[in-house]
Amino acid sequence: MSNNISLTASMRSNLLSLQNISGQRALVQNRLASGLKVNSAVDNPSSYYAAVSLSNRAGDLNALLDAMEQAASVIKTAATALDSAVDYVVLMTTTATQAYDSDAFYDGKIAAFVSDKEELLTALQQTSPQDGVIVIKNDIDFGAETLSIPPGREIVGINQVTGSGSKPTLSFRFSGTEASTQAVVCGEDVKLSGLAVSYTLAEKPNKATAAVEFLGRGQVTDLDVTVSCDSENSTTEVLAIKGNKENITLDGKVNIRIKTENRTGSLSGIQGNVIQNGGSILCLDVDYGWRNIPLYGGSYVLKSGAVLLSRCVENISQMPQCTFEKGSYVGGLVAATGADKGYWQLEETRVIKEWLKLGTLTDQLPLERISDFPQEAFAQAFDPPSLQNSARQKLLSNYAQSSSQLASLLRDASYKGINLLSEDCLDVRLNEQGTAKLTLAGQNLKVDCLSADENLWYTYQDIAETLQKLRIVSTQMFSSAECLGSYNSVLSTRKDFAENLINVLTEGADKLTLADMNEESANMLALQTRQQLAINSLSLASQASQSILKLF
Repeated sequence: MSNNISLTASMRSNLLSLQNISGQRALVQNRLASGLKVNSAVDNPSSYYAAVSLSNRAGDLNALLDAMEQAASVIKTAATALDSAVDYVVLMTTTATQAYDSDAFYDGKIAAFVSDKEELLTALQQTSPQDGVIVIKNDIDFGAETLSIPPGREIVGINQVTGSGSKPTLSFRFSGTEASTQAVVCGEDVKLSGLAVSYTLAEKPNKATAAVEFLGRGQVTDLDVTVSCDSENSTTEVLAIKGNKENITLDGKVNIRIKTENRTGSLSGIQGNVIQNGGSILCLDVDYGWRNIPLYGGSYVLKSGAVLLSRCVENISQMPQCTFEKGSYVGGLVAATGADKGYWQLEETRVIKEWLKLGTLTDQLPLERISDFPQEAFAQAFDPPSLQNSARQKLLSNYAQSSSQLASLLRDASYKGINLLSEDCLDVRLNEQGTAKLTLAGQNLKVDCLSADENLWYTYQDIAETLQKLRIVSTQMFSSAECLGSYNSVLSTRKDFAENLINVLTEGADKLTLADMNEESANMLALQTRQQLAINSLSLASQASQSILKLF
C-alpha cells in the first residue's frame, strides 16, 4: 500500500515538474521569438514603463528629426537659388559696367522728362539750369500759345539722350489775330537740341513774326524748323529763326524750310548774328515769297568744315555780311540767278560785305567746285530716317533679360511653400516640449530696384546708380548666404544631437526590455534537457506502477 502511495506521489511530482518546465520553456521561447525579456507590464512593470517612456521620447525625437530634415531642405533650396542669383547679379553688373564704359549714353544731368505741355511748363518753372536739361519725350501741341523759355535753360529731345528715334515736334498754329504770333521765345543763353518746330500761320499778321526767337545768346543743335503760311498779306516778314543783338550758334544739322501757297510776304530763314561751327550742316529751303532771304541782317560766319546748303526759288535781294572761312562748304547759293548749281569748297577765307547779285559769287570767292548741288541729300535732310542706337538697345536688352530671370528665380526658390528668400519664415522645434526652437527668418531679398525697362538708362549717372544698387543687392545676398549657412550649421548640430540622443534612448530602452539571446538559448537547452529527464522519470514511475499490477 505504502509503495503504491509512493509511486503516485512520484508520478505527480514528475508531472508537476513537466508542467513547470513547459511553462518556463514557453517563456523562454517567447523571449527568443520576440527578442524581449519584458513584453508587457506583467513581465516587469518598472522596466516596462521605463522602457516605454524612453521609446516614446525617442519616437518624438524621430518626428522632430524628420521636421529638421525638411527644414534643412528648405535651407538648401534657398542656398541653391541664392548661388544662381549671385551669378545673375554678376552678369547684370558686367552689363552695366559695359554700358558705363560705352559711348552710347547721355553725358550730362537731366532735370526732368516731360511728355506734354503742362509738364514742360511746370518743369520750366520748378527746375533751375543747375538741375540739368529738360528732356521732351513726345510731340507737344501748343496751338496758339507761345512757349517762353527762361534764361539759361537747355531743352533737348529724347533722341539726344537715347541716341535713337525721331525728334519730338513742338507744334504752333496762329491765325494772325492773336496778340502774339511768336512761337518759341528764348531768353539769354538758351540751348535747343534735337527738336522740331512746326509753325503754321493761317493768316500772316501785319508785323514781323518768327518761329524761334532768341532775345540774347542762343545755341541750336540738330534743330528742324518748318514754317507754313497762307496769306495775301505782302508786307509781313516771316522768319524761321530770329536773333537780336547777341550771337546764335549753330551745331550739328539744322534744317529750315519756309513755304507758302502765295507769292507774298518776305520770307527769311535766319536773321541776326550767326556763327555756324565746323562739322555742322545748315539746309535752307525758302520758296515762293515776295522776297526770299535765306540769311538776313547782322553777320554770318561759316567756320572751317561747316556746310551751308541753300535753295531759293526766287531772287535773293539781300544777304548779311558773310565770312566764309577756308575749308568751309557752300552749295546752291548761285541757284537764284540760274548760274551753276554747284557744291563748292572755300580755298581761302573771304568776307563778303554786300551782294547785290549772286551771279558774281564765283568772281568774288575763291571756290573749288566739288560736285553738283546734292539735291538728294538736301531733300533727305528734311525727312531724316529714324536712327537706332543699337549699342544702347542691346545693353538694355541684355540687362533687362538678366533682371527678369533674377526676379523669376527668387520667386521659384521655395520648398513646400516656404521661400526663405522672400518674407516667409519657418519655426523648427528642437525638443519635444517646444521650449527650444530655431526660427528660420526670410531674407526678404528685394530686387525690384534692379528691374529694367526702356526708360532705365538715359545718362551715365543713371548707370552709376544702377551699379550702386547692384553692389547693395550683392552685399545683401552675401549676408543672406552667411545667415543661411549659420541656420544650416545650427540645424545640422541639432540633428546630430537628436540622432545621438535617439540612439541613447533606444539603447536604454533595450537594456530594460531586450533578452540576452545567448542566455535564453542556454536556458532553452537546459529546459529541453530537464523536460526530457522529467519525461523519462515519469515514464519510469509509470512502468513501476504497471509492474505492481502484474502481481494481481
